[in-house]
Amino acid sequence: MLKILSILWGIIFIANKVVYAQGNSADTVPPGITIYTPLHGGEIPEQFLLRGKVWDKSGAAKVTVFAKAINGSFVREFDGIIDRVVYKGEVLYTLGVYSVKIELPEGEYTVWAEAADYAGNSAKTAERKVTVNPAAAGKGFVFYSVQHLMGLLAVIISGIGMVLLLKRLKSPTAEKRTEWILAALLWSNEIILNIFYLVIDAYRIGHHLPFHLCGMSVVLIPFMFFITNEKAKKTLYELIFFWGLGGATQALLTPDIGVFNFPHFRYFSFFISHGAIVASAIYITFIKGYKPTIKSVGKVLLFTNALILLMFGVNYLAQFAPPYEVGNYFFLSYPPVDGSVIDVMVDIFGPAPRYVIGLEIMGILIFTALYLPFGIGSIVMKFRAQRADSP
Repeated sequence: MLKILSILWGIIFIANKVVYAQGNSADTVPPGITIYTPLHGGEIPEQFLLRGKVWDKSGAAKVTVFAKAINGSFVREFDGIIDRVVYKGEVLYTLGVYSVKIELPEGEYTVWAEAADYAGNSAKTAERKVTVNPAAAGKGFVFYSVQHLMGLLAVIISGIGMVLLLKRLKSPTAEKRTEWILAALLWSNEIILNIFYLVIDAYRIGHHLPFHLCGMSVVLIPFMFFITNEKAKKTLYELIFFWGLGGATQALLTPDIGVFNFPHFRYFSFFISHGAIVASAIYITFIKGYKPTIKSVGKVLLFTNALILLMFGVNYLAQFAPPYEVGNYFFLSYPPVDGSVIDVMVDIFGPAPRYVIGLEIMGILIFTALYLPFGIGSIVMKFRAQRADSP
């Protein structure tokens, strides 16, 4: 027994020494930093935002961006702002992204960023060449601009055209091809989009996994098309109908694509993805004949709330991987940094997790509104049937 106790105490002593040594060892690991906009070789206006990703386990203390004229006439230095979630003056979260307001005269430049952590370690990004052109001003995406309306119109025409064509053809082969096209569009677009984020050094594990409602819809829609179990197909349909139409429609009305306007890949990727989600929900409803019921509303709400609990855990775990920031799936940690309707909920209910109450109310209202046309239609049909049967 004494021998066993001695061994155990020896293990504890050694483990304690290792932990103590690690806790007191000097931080010699440099921070990580990248730039993801503007892109290399891009054309930008005289005033623009440079954005990037920065990370360090002990926290990045400072970000500085440098712009050097190609002709060597000058080098300018700009202080970066590391994004923070602030509520009534209190910093709730420090994020792994930064932005820098830059103003430069017309010309060609090399830009790079440097980061320093609290231990004095530093790191530098690769250099990027950009061209400042005053004519580039206003080329970023603007809500309800011509480019936005073009995207919306393309989604509407494609959805209506698909339904009219398939109803006219009445061909199982055409329907099967439609399912394959929609599935291929959704999955290939999602894969390419993630590759794009990786290539421009913008990928963040707490944001770019398919764990938002639209992302989950993208993953599930092909299964809804090709699964043979009718009960499972019906369940997937209910999720896609409420998640897809509820989430994708809102996204299409207020796109979150930043500076990437027509004809950039990100512009097409956004409208293809969300448009295909809406088209899939319309297809399975009006071509295959599936309909939501009042029970569907309750089932999807219950399942969504179960996922909310799971996402709290996912968001927490995300902070243990670069860029060491809390995840924000389902927007459970903080509102979108660029502003959204959730800001109103923060004013009413307070910061996360309290404003989730507002999200719950909004979800119930949206799901109910999506069901109402079918509910009213069902009542009208029953009323007509009763009148037809009555003498």
